Amino acid sequence: MDAKQNHMEVLGYLVVGTFIMVILLLIFVPIPKASESVLFALLGALTVTFKDLYSYWFGSSKSSAEKTELLTKQAEAKEPAE
Repeated sequence: MDAKQNHMEVLGYLVVGTFIMVILLLIFVPIPKASESVLFALLGALTVTFKDLYSYWFGSSKSSAEKTELLTKQAEAKEPAE
C-alpha cells in the first residue's frame, strides 16, 4: 500500500468516526440551544463529506483510479530500459 492510499484511508476513518461521534452526541447529550445551530452545521458538513467518501469507495471513482494505476504500471513495464 502506498502512502497516498494510506492517507486516504486514515482520513476516511477519521471522517466516519467523527460522523458517528456527532450522531451519538445528538442522541445522548443534551445540547444547549445556543450551540444547536453550530452543531447542525457541523453535522451537515460531515454528512456531505461522508456521502462523498461513500461514493468514492463504493462507486465508480475507486475502480476508475485502480484502472488508471494498472494502465500506468503496464505502460511503465513496456518501456525499454535505458
